[in-house]
Amino acid sequence: MSNRSVPICVFVAVLIAGGCSSKSKTLPPATTTTTRSAATSATATTTTTVVPAAAGCPSDAVRLRGLGAGNQTAALQMVSAKRGFAVVARLVVGTIDGQHWNRLYRAAEDLSFIDAVDAMHVWAVGTHSLFVSSDGGAHWIVNPTKTAFRMVHFVNPALGWAVADGSLLQSADGGQSWHDAPAPCPVDRVCFDDSLHGWVASRTSAYVTSDGGAHWTRALHVSDPTETNGFAVDVQCTPTNAAWILFDGNNHGAGSDAYAGYRCPSSGACRVVVENQLGGAPASTEGPGSTPGPFSVIDEHTAAFVGFTGPVENPMSIVIVRDDGTARGPILPVPDGQPEQASPQAASFVSPERGWIVDGFIDQSHILSTANGAKTWTVQYSQPIG
Repeated sequence: MSNRSVPICVFVAVLIAGGCSSKSKTLPPATTTTTRSAATSATATTTTTVVPAAAGCPSDAVRLRGLGAGNQTAALQMVSAKRGFAVVARLVVGTIDGQHWNRLYRAAEDLSFIDAVDAMHVWAVGTHSLFVSSDGGAHWIVNPTKTAFRMVHFVNPALGWAVADGSLLQSADGGQSWHDAPAPCPVDRVCFDDSLHGWVASRTSAYVTSDGGAHWTRALHVSDPTETNGFAVDVQCTPTNAAWILFDGNNHGAGSDAYAGYRCPSSGACRVVVENQLGGAPASTEGPGSTPGPFSVIDEHTAAFVGFTGPVENPMSIVIVRDDGTARGPILPVPDGQPEQASPQAASFVSPERGWIVDGFIDQSHILSTANGAKTWTVQYSQPIG
């Protein structure tokens, strides 16, 4: 998942620094909680139409599904090559060495998304609440939400955005309170690089802002009259306010989904970088799987895309796209052992060589890691769902 802009030393712009210690380290124990009140056509167009700054968005009529082949039950966020957080069902787990994961917190409701701006400040999205920690997961504050959040994205410990029922929300106090923010409607995903520069993805369109969201310019629109249920799986920003965006056609035809991933500069034409069943797509853009999974921006010009094809022995696969989509590595399998039909839920890479995937299947989730560019994988954590 990951779902962040890529400033130096935060999430995917961190260069891998040597090896990791093999000795397991113990994270701070959890303590008592306190409570406070897809695009499927190669027809991509760029416009300069400014979206009016109307607060809030109406409810999205399209019922969104989870990533990969099933409902999303896990999420992952690395903030460096050694520090990271994940949610699995109702658990928050963390690592301080990039190898060993320890339980930090068990929520009273299902968790579906995790966000962190550094090793201390973490937000976990529940079905009715936003869970907030400012000490690396040792203590948590529960902030009930009026509407179920789909995701949150913070740029510092105070300032962040959330997507809830198609609306864009903003917080200036670390997630304690939220207000409607101007946005195109309905919103599926959001990312910001700083307080001014950001993107939102809305079904089959993407919009960019340079004034903190007061105005939005449509940078990408992908239309196909045969696909009416498409949605944006994710959008991730870069330090120059470019974005990588993945759309899902949500058509589920014969075990396959039309999908398309783009790399969009802050101005200019967007480029197709991965796709499945995309009419008129450029050569050498085949995606990793018949249905879309998560992706992770690695640096300004590089991203890793994960996909799912089932039922096969190793249904997960991955491709690393370089040079803004003009170069790419091979599509490689991501073997997970048992269960063999696990679907990818989130991915987080800190370099082209070093990355993590969290998956899930019925009643089991794993966190897998690679240190050699997805050639081999190691299961670092296994947790029953429930």
